[in-house]
This record gives sequence, structure tokens and C-alpha cells, in this order.
Amino acid sequence: MMNGDYVQSLRHFKKWLEHNPSLSGGAAVIHLHRIGWAYWMNGLKKEGEEFFMKQIDYCNRILESGLYGNNYFNYYDLAITYAFIGERNKAYDNLRNFAKSPLFNSWNVMLIANDPLFDSIRDEPEFQKILSDVEAKYQAEHERVGQWLEENDML
Repeated sequence: MMNGDYVQSLRHFKKWLEHNPSLSGGAAVIHLHRIGWAYWMNGLKKEGEEFFMKQIDYCNRILESGLYGNNYFNYYDLAITYAFIGERNKAYDNLRNFAKSPLFNSWNVMLIANDPLFDSIRDEPEFQKILSDVEAKYQAEHERVGQWLEENDML
């Protein structure tokens, strides 16, 4: 998927869905938008929309429940889903909430910078500003940990 191969992505997601038919929990639920993307990109827009709506519902229920505290990745999942379906304001609202996370790792930075579901807004100044803020938080934490490792003779 991250390489843009939506044909192979759909083939693999369909295979995965055969083994996870209920999508009632676990890893399958957090990938509904990605499955929707694969369907959509293969011209199966109705099926794709169903997965996008399930992802939105799932994320909103988790956020409303407060079960996982301030789970920033639900905001990320909402942001990419809304960005892909063309709801820019909702995408940016959720992306800004995601960016409030106090810490980011290199994987977070790579994902936000390259996620194909952000393609519709990737070149917009607001997206670039949020990406820059996320990168700065990552860099600050990276330097803080590096300094701590040096101070403790671990490097």
C-alpha cells in the first residue's frame, strides 16, 4: 500500500479479511481506512466508502469512551480518512489533535510524510506546517534521548 500498489494491496487485504471476517477487534479494526483505500483505488468506491465509514465510527467511539486516554492515533486515523474522502476541515481538525501528542518517533514522522491517504492535502501549507511541527517534536526528543545516553555512558 505504501508503495501505491493498490491492486496488490486489495488482493492482500481480501485475503486478510477472509481470516478476520468480523473485524470486531484487534489489528483489523485499525486498518479499515486502508482497506477502504484499496477498494476505492480499484474502482470499488461503494465498498471503500463502507470501510471509511466504519473507521470513522470506530475512532469516534474510542475517543468518546476515553478508554485509552488521549489516544492520538485515533486522531491520525480520522485525519487520513477525512483527507482521503475530501473533508479537509475535519482532516485538519483531527491532524491538529494528533500533532498535540507530546512525543513522536521516526516511524510517526515517516508515516505522516508519506501516507497515501494524505495525498489530497500533502502540498497544502497547513499540512506542511503540521508536518514540520511533528518533525521538530521528534527531533527534540531524539536529541534529548541522545544526550541522556551520552550522560549515562551508553553511547
